[in-house]
Amino acid sequence: MEIRNSVSENRLSDPGKVTLDDLRWFIANPGIFVWEQDGEVQGFSAGDPCNGNIWALFVDDAYARRGIGTSLLASACSALMDAGYDRIWLTTDPGTRAEKLYRQAGWKTRHRCLIDTHSSMAFTHVFGLESIYHAWAVILKSFARMQEEP
Repeated sequence: MEIRNSVSENRLSDPGKVTLDDLRWFIANPGIFVWEQDGEVQGFSAGDPCNGNIWALFVDDAYARRGIGTSLLASACSALMDAGYDRIWLTTDPGTRAEKLYRQAGWKTRHRCLIDTHSSMAFTHVFGLESIYHAWAVILKSFARMQEEP
């Protein structure tokens, strides 16, 4: 909850919309991943196995641009693939680091929509052999980079 409510981008207009019960549901069902290093949670992702949605992907701003978000995205995508989805979706605000991450990972804009009185973008991703290979390559690079850092 701390990470979700502290990020500088894709902030909730009403933090009460994401509850502890929401998080407990994702913990009880496959699809939530936490990046922890040196005893500190630095980010998390959640894929909804009921609808094929990346429900959350957030990294503490202090740990941005280290490959954590990319690895968490790949983990959530993998869980949704295991749940039987070959097409998944998410929304994010335009012009954010998240939008850049999704585009670099091969996601395509489906449409723009209005969420909570602000413009948001809906993305879709279709899995194929190439995207699976790309996801694992990204995870391996992220882990290697983390091993190199002091």
